[in-house]
Amino acid sequence: MHIQKIALFIIFISLQACSHKLYLTPAVKAQLVTYNQPLEQVQLYIDRNINFTNTTETIDSLGNKKFSKRIIKLRRNTPGICVFQKDTLMVVQFETGEANKFYFGINAQSKPFDHYRILALKWTNQAGIINYEEKPYQFSIINSLASLKLPASLLKKLEKREIKKRTINGLSVPNKAISR
Repeated sequence: MHIQKIALFIIFISLQACSHKLYLTPAVKAQLVTYNQPLEQVQLYIDRNINFTNTTETIDSLGNKKFSKRIIKLRRNTPGICVFQKDTLMVVQFETGEANKFYFGINAQSKPFDHYRILALKWTNQAGIINYEEKPYQFSIINSLASLKLPASLLKKLEKREIKKRTINGLSVPNKAISR
């Protein structure tokens, strides 16, 4: 059983290495901090399609109920930027507008390889509720696994930037030295 877990971990790491993007995890975030790379200057991406819905009910003058539905689609690989971060929380925007923010995070018991996932303000009936464009939108519990990714090449570039190479040329005995 232990060997199977190790094999699955090796396969997971291999798949991550082949990918053009890697998940934002506490370990990756720590590497970015080590390289003095502000998260606000890192291009982020969402890893899956998510639909957010807002349904409003109004009653007309005759007492008839009228429903209107708004759907916002966030497509896989949509680029976004971090506009705020603190500890285990990140605020990410995929479009401009003060009220157009999504929250991502990890919990306090997260492991170094857990992903930064989308957060809901609250959960009701198997749906997460967020506030977007100053309106409540719902998304399914399946989409609660939506995570942030970043270009895998970024860490490689940062690592190369931090490596300082030099060659030691050695020392020679001065000409004035007495030889026997």
